[in-house]
Amino acid sequence: MIRPYALISTVSLFCALVLFIGITILPTSSSKNRYLNLIKQTTEERVLAATHKQSREGVRKDLFAARNGHRHRAVLTCPVSELTLSYDRGEAEVVENLKKFHCIMQEEVYNVDDEGMKIPLDVQGKSMQTVRDFDALSGRFYYQRQMLPAERVFVSRYTLPGRDLPELIGEADPTMKGVARTAELNFASGFKFKAKHLKATFFLKDYLQ
Repeated sequence: MIRPYALISTVSLFCALVLFIGITILPTSSSKNRYLNLIKQTTEERVLAATHKQSREGVRKDLFAARNGHRHRAVLTCPVSELTLSYDRGEAEVVENLKKFHCIMQEEVYNVDDEGMKIPLDVQGKSMQTVRDFDALSGRFYYQRQMLPAERVFVSRYTLPGRDLPELIGEADPTMKGVARTAELNFASGFKFKAKHLKATFFLKDYLQ
Protein backbone atom coordinates (compact mmCIF):
# COMPACT_ATOMS: atom_id res chain seq x y z
CA MET A 1 0.00 0.00 0.00
CA ILE A 2 1.44 3.38 -1.03
CA ARG A 3 1.47 5.95 1.76
CA PRO A 4 0.03 9.41 0.88
CA TYR A 5 3.23 11.26 1.71
CA ALA A 6 5.26 8.77 -0.39
CA LEU A 7 2.97 9.43 -3.36
CA ILE A 8 3.28 13.19 -2.87
CA SER A 9 7.09 12.93 -2.71
CA THR A 10 7.24 10.79 -5.90
CA VAL A 11 5.03 13.16 -7.89
CA SER A 12 6.87 16.21 -6.56
CA LEU A 13 10.27 14.71 -7.47
CA PHE A 14 9.07 14.00 -11.02
CA CYS A 15 7.74 17.54 -11.48
CA ALA A 16 10.91 19.03 -10.07
CA LEU A 17 13.01 16.92 -12.44
CA VAL A 18 11.00 18.06 -15.47
CA LEU A 19 11.31 21.70 -14.48
CA PHE A 20 15.01 21.32 -13.73
CA ILE A 21 15.57 19.97 -17.26
CA GLY A 22 13.53 22.84 -18.66
CA ILE A 23 15.58 25.37 -16.70
CA THR A 24 18.83 23.82 -17.89
CA ILE A 25 17.79 23.92 -21.54
CA LEU A 26 15.90 27.24 -21.43
CA PRO A 27 17.16 29.16 -18.38
CA THR A 28 14.54 31.94 -18.41
CA SER A 29 13.58 33.88 -15.29
CA SER A 30 9.97 32.66 -15.48
CA SER A 31 11.02 29.00 -15.59
CA LYS A 32 13.31 29.51 -12.61
CA ASN A 33 10.49 31.10 -10.67
CA ARG A 34 8.18 28.19 -11.49
CA TYR A 35 10.80 25.77 -10.24
CA LEU A 36 11.30 27.68 -6.98
CA ASN A 37 7.53 27.94 -6.42
CA LEU A 38 7.13 24.20 -6.94
CA ILE A 39 9.85 23.46 -4.39
CA LYS A 40 8.10 25.75 -1.88
CA GLN A 41 4.69 24.21 -2.58
CA THR A 42 5.87 20.61 -2.20
CA THR A 43 7.60 21.48 1.07
CA GLU A 44 4.37 22.96 2.42
CA GLU A 45 2.40 19.90 1.25
CA ARG A 46 4.76 17.58 3.12
CA VAL A 47 4.20 19.58 6.29
CA LEU A 48 0.41 19.75 5.84
CA ALA A 49 0.14 16.02 5.14
CA ALA A 50 2.39 14.96 8.00
CA THR A 51 1.31 12.20 10.38
CA HIS A 52 2.74 11.49 13.80
CA LYS A 53 2.16 8.24 15.71
CA GLN A 54 2.85 7.21 19.28
CA SER A 55 2.32 3.84 20.96
CA ARG A 56 0.82 3.86 24.45
CA GLU A 57 0.44 1.26 27.18
CA GLY A 58 -1.86 1.06 30.18
CA VAL A 59 -4.33 3.61 28.78
CA ARG A 60 -7.06 4.97 31.07
CA LYS A 61 -9.53 7.74 30.29
CA ASP A 62 -11.96 9.30 32.77
CA LEU A 63 -14.77 11.00 30.88
CA PHE A 64 -17.49 13.26 32.30
CA ALA A 65 -20.75 14.59 30.90
CA ALA A 66 -23.60 16.50 32.53
CA ARG A 67 -27.20 15.30 32.35
CA ASN A 68 -30.24 16.38 34.36
CA GLY A 69 -28.09 18.33 36.79
CA HIS A 70 -25.78 15.41 37.56
CA ARG A 71 -22.26 14.77 36.29
CA HIS A 72 -22.16 11.33 34.70
CA ARG A 73 -18.89 9.45 34.51
CA ALA A 74 -17.32 6.88 32.21
CA VAL A 75 -14.01 5.03 32.52
CA LEU A 76 -12.22 3.53 29.53
CA THR A 77 -9.19 1.25 29.85
CA CYS A 78 -7.03 -0.34 27.18
CA PRO A 79 -3.76 -2.29 27.49
CA VAL A 80 -2.23 -0.95 24.25
CA SER A 81 -3.18 1.84 21.84
CA GLU A 82 -1.73 3.94 19.06
CA LEU A 83 -2.19 7.72 19.17
CA THR A 84 -2.18 9.40 15.77
CA LEU A 85 -1.85 13.12 15.11
CA SER A 86 -2.44 14.01 11.48
CA TYR A 87 -2.55 17.28 9.53
CA ASP A 88 -4.65 17.71 6.43
CA ARG A 89 -4.31 21.17 4.86
CA GLY A 90 -3.66 22.75 8.22
CA GLU A 91 -6.47 20.94 10.05
CA ALA A 92 -5.25 18.74 12.91
CA GLU A 93 -7.02 15.58 14.04
CA VAL A 94 -6.13 13.36 16.98
CA VAL A 95 -7.32 9.75 16.88
CA GLU A 96 -6.43 6.92 19.25
CA ASN A 97 -6.72 3.40 17.88
CA LEU A 98 -7.75 1.00 20.63
CA LYS A 99 -7.46 -2.79 20.76
CA LYS A 100 -9.47 -4.99 23.13
CA PHE A 101 -10.63 -2.14 25.34
CA HIS A 102 -13.14 -1.97 28.19
CA CYS A 103 -15.57 0.81 29.13
CA ILE A 104 -17.97 1.28 32.01
CA MET A 105 -20.32 4.27 31.96
CA GLN A 106 -23.27 5.84 33.74
CA GLU A 107 -26.23 5.93 31.40
CA GLU A 108 -28.72 7.41 33.83
CA VAL A 109 -28.80 8.51 37.49
CA TYR A 110 -32.12 8.99 39.25
CA ASN A 111 -34.12 8.46 42.46
CA VAL A 112 -36.96 6.03 43.07
CA ASP A 113 -39.78 6.26 45.59
CA ASP A 114 -41.03 3.50 47.89
CA GLU A 115 -43.00 1.96 45.03
CA GLY A 116 -40.02 1.85 42.69
CA MET A 117 -41.16 4.72 40.48
CA LYS A 118 -38.57 7.12 39.08
CA ILE A 119 -38.53 10.58 40.63
CA PRO A 120 -36.22 13.61 40.12
CA LEU A 121 -32.85 13.63 41.83
CA ASP A 122 -33.82 16.62 43.96
CA VAL A 123 -36.76 14.68 45.45
CA GLN A 124 -36.12 12.49 48.48
CA GLY A 125 -35.80 8.84 47.51
CA LYS A 126 -33.41 5.97 46.91
CA SER A 127 -30.58 6.83 44.48
CA MET A 128 -30.20 4.43 41.56
CA GLN A 129 -28.18 4.35 38.36
CA THR A 130 -28.23 2.57 35.03
CA VAL A 131 -24.72 1.44 34.15
CA ARG A 132 -23.54 0.11 30.81
CA ASP A 133 -20.45 -2.07 30.71
CA PHE A 134 -18.87 -3.18 27.45
CA ASP A 135 -15.79 -4.75 25.91
CA ALA A 136 -14.84 -4.25 22.27
CA LEU A 137 -12.40 -5.90 19.94
CA SER A 138 -11.30 -2.55 18.48
CA GLY A 139 -12.27 1.10 18.40
CA ARG A 140 -11.20 4.61 17.43
CA PHE A 141 -11.31 7.44 19.95
CA TYR A 142 -11.82 10.76 18.14
CA TYR A 143 -10.77 13.59 20.43
CA GLN A 144 -12.14 16.54 18.47
CA ARG A 145 -15.39 14.82 17.43
CA GLN A 146 -15.88 13.38 20.93
CA MET A 147 -16.97 9.99 19.69
CA LEU A 148 -15.87 6.37 19.95
CA PRO A 149 -16.98 3.92 17.25
CA ALA A 150 -16.22 0.29 18.12
CA GLU A 151 -16.41 -3.12 16.50
CA ARG A 152 -17.46 -6.49 17.89
CA VAL A 153 -18.92 -5.21 21.14
CA PHE A 154 -19.96 -7.35 24.13
CA VAL A 155 -22.31 -5.21 26.19
CA SER A 156 -24.17 -5.55 29.50
CA ARG A 157 -26.49 -3.18 31.34
CA TYR A 158 -27.07 -3.03 35.08
CA THR A 159 -29.33 -1.26 37.54
CA LEU A 160 -27.26 -0.44 40.61
CA PRO A 161 -27.79 1.56 43.81
CA GLY A 162 -26.04 4.88 44.43
CA ARG A 163 -24.91 7.81 42.34
CA ASP A 164 -21.18 7.02 42.07
CA LEU A 165 -19.89 4.87 39.23
CA PRO A 166 -18.26 1.71 40.61
CA GLU A 167 -14.82 0.72 39.38
CA LEU A 168 -16.04 -2.87 38.93
CA ILE A 169 -19.52 -4.33 38.62
CA GLY A 170 -18.74 -7.25 40.91
CA GLU A 171 -21.41 -9.93 41.30
CA ALA A 172 -24.42 -7.82 40.30
CA ASP A 173 -26.87 -9.44 37.89
CA PRO A 174 -27.37 -7.69 34.53
CA THR A 175 -30.70 -6.55 33.19
CA MET A 176 -29.41 -7.07 29.63
CA LYS A 177 -26.54 -8.85 27.88
CA GLY A 178 -25.78 -8.87 24.20
CA VAL A 179 -23.34 -8.75 21.31
CA ALA A 180 -23.30 -6.01 18.66
CA ARG A 181 -21.46 -5.98 15.37
CA THR A 182 -20.71 -2.28 15.81
CA ALA A 183 -21.48 0.40 18.39
CA GLU A 184 -20.78 4.07 18.96
CA LEU A 185 -20.36 6.11 22.12
CA ASN A 186 -20.89 9.84 21.67
CA PHE A 187 -19.93 12.08 24.58
CA ALA A 188 -20.28 15.53 23.01
CA SER A 189 -23.55 16.14 24.91
CA GLY A 190 -24.05 13.53 27.60
CA PHE A 191 -23.24 9.86 27.02
CA LYS A 192 -25.14 8.39 24.09
CA PHE A 193 -24.56 4.75 23.23
CA LYS A 194 -25.91 3.21 20.01
CA ALA A 195 -25.45 -0.42 19.01
CA LYS A 196 -26.08 -1.86 15.56
CA HIS A 197 -26.97 -5.46 14.73
CA LEU A 198 -27.43 -6.17 18.44
CA LYS A 199 -28.45 -9.62 19.66
CA ALA A 200 -29.49 -9.24 23.29
CA THR A 201 -31.18 -11.06 26.17
CA PHE A 202 -33.14 -9.10 28.78
CA PHE A 203 -33.61 -10.10 32.42
CA LEU A 204 -36.20 -9.03 34.99
CA LYS A 205 -35.01 -7.65 38.32
CA ASP A 206 -36.51 -6.24 41.50
CA TYR A 207 -34.79 -2.82 41.65
CA LEU A 208 -35.61 -2.24 45.31
CA GLN A 209 -33.93 -5.35 46.68
